[in-house]
Amino acid sequence: MRALLLLLALLIGGPALGQSNFITPNGSYVNGSMEMCNNGSNQAVPCTTANPVPVALVAPYPAGASPLTASATGTTGATAATLAGTSGKTTFLCGFSIGSNATVGLGGTATISGVVSGSMSFIQPVAVTPAVGQLDKAFNPCIPASTQNAGITVTSAAAGVGGATDVNAWGYQQ
Repeated sequence: MRALLLLLALLIGGPALGQSNFITPNGSYVNGSMEMCNNGSNQAVPCTTANPVPVALVAPYPAGASPLTASATGTTGATAATLAGTSGKTTFLCGFSIGSNATVGLGGTATISGVVSGSMSFIQPVAVTPAVGQLDKAFNPCIPASTQNAGITVTSAAAGVGGATDVNAWGYQQ
């Protein structure tokens, strides 16, 4: 009985599910959805140029960090791009991209070495030329090197006969 009364109260007293007509704080109605912003009095009002949508600006790297990139190209063998280590700093890998093709498309294993807790492995596609097999990974949070002063290396699978590979890595040191 209680459940029935609760259901009845929700149906009568609550907003309709799938509602498409909304009332704004100034008493007007809008159809669909409306993004609401806080005004100077901390009240929810429709977003306008006077009450814009807040945008949180977040720096892409921690304070004091130095951004790093590494890039390498290769042919039939494995290709590696290394974010070099620096004395007294920790290197962080934030992402990598590997593009690869060959006369015969095969897959292989791409690896990341030098990161905390051991190497990481990823299945990498190698497409038949002229297509490109792509492996893209981004890490949030970025992955630290195993120790200070150490570099991080991203190594592609061997492309094979008639192969072409590019490896790109990005991160920072702090």
